[in-house]
Amino acid sequence: MKDKNLRILFFSTTDLCCGYYLEGIEAILNEWHDPTNIMDIIELYHVKKYVDSEIFKGHWQQNSDVYYKDAVKTIPRLIRQFYGENTSCLVKVYKQIDLYEYEKSFWEIVIKYKISEDWDEDLFTLIASPTDIHTLLLNKQIVKQFGSYIRERLLEEEEAAELIIRKYAFNEIISSPIYLPEELSESDIFSILLKYINSQSPNLNYLRGVITLSKGFLKIPDKIKYQAKKKSDELEKRFSLKGIIIIHTDLV
Repeated sequence: MKDKNLRILFFSTTDLCCGYYLEGIEAILNEWHDPTNIMDIIELYHVKKYVDSEIFKGHWQQNSDVYYKDAVKTIPRLIRQFYGENTSCLVKVYKQIDLYEYEKSFWEIVIKYKISEDWDEDLFTLIASPTDIHTLLLNKQIVKQFGSYIRERLLEEEEAAELIIRKYAFNEIISSPIYLPEELSESDIFSILLKYINSQSPNLNYLRGVITLSKGFLKIPDKIKYQAKKKSDELEKRFSLKGIIIIHTDLV
């Protein structure tokens, strides 16, 4: 029997935790029942990923392997059915998710099965409001479809500047790239950066990211770089007076 406190999570076929979930996956597929809540739905989504990847094919006898492949074929239908039947209360449903990786999976499912195509701006706003802005920015289609809402969130969120700096200054080392809406103008971005630079506690590494940004992705005005350099120098001096050792780090 599967431990109810251990939810199945699929990251990649090379993830070292894969074997840890084997018993739980088999229990779910052998004790099959239709899901009744969002956590079960998302867990089935991850189970299907494992079966489709064939990572455990060598562990399963031929009959079990065939059965599992047939069983997961019904999962897309169950997912669409659950989301469809709960459209009017998806805000309540979303709040029942108590695992961050499952929050991200909620939106993966929305994109993969084209669930948001029938959503209007009001419904999306209600569902997206409790969602971390970073999670939303991981989904290209969501950003494209609801760009105006995403723009407003970015103008309000304290985290926005750091996300933008990571995208443009450190994009090559980010494993999960983020997307920005077309509605977000350069002037919006510059405003966000200046607000961050002048905030009470900007991160020194992110300030350096603004200063050193010289790639063609985003042309940051010298005025903003100067402000970042000035704030960076102030922080370094403050840390030095306190005897704090400053370590230069990459942002991931």
